[in-house]
Amino acid sequence: MIDPKSPAIADAERHLAQSRARGDRLPPPRAASPGRMAEVRRLLAGAAVSEARGDLLTPPGDSAYDQIRRARALAPDDPSVRAAQARLLPAARSCFDDSLRANRLVRAEGCLDARDQLGDSTASVLQSRNRLALRWIAVGQERLGAGEVATAQRALMSARAQDPNAEGLDAFAERLRLASRR
Repeated sequence: MIDPKSPAIADAERHLAQSRARGDRLPPPRAASPGRMAEVRRLLAGAAVSEARGDLLTPPGDSAYDQIRRARALAPDDPSVRAAQARLLPAARSCFDDSLRANRLVRAEGCLDARDQLGDSTASVLQSRNRLALRWIAVGQERLGAGEVATAQRALMSARAQDPNAEGLDAFAERLRLASRR
């Protein structure tokens, strides 16, 4: 911990006071060069294509997130960069909901991971993980009923990974265990 009475702190406070007295200000942000702005536009266009494909976080480097991050590094105050960044979390939410509705559970997992990485609220992510786990349980029960024990086992593992306390998980695991012994 730094001692508030140290000479370094006193020196820093003195420099700040002198700067304030002179009215020093940070220099205004530099306008981005035309070449830099062309690169920002290219990155944002690529991010839009990746977003439309649902590639929010993957593949690394070509994901919408990575391209927007690079554009933000080039033009942090550009309104189009900020707007693109603001679209990602709602896109990840829609991706999850649409994928869950369509029973594309692996894709829903990826969309949920994107929501988590993009800073969605913990409560919202946990609730969605529970919904996804319940869907995996339903799929697993359906596959078990069709005699597809290995597929049901994979569904059980996926459900546990999403929410190990999901309602019905233990009962499904027991049914699967009994079916595996036959």
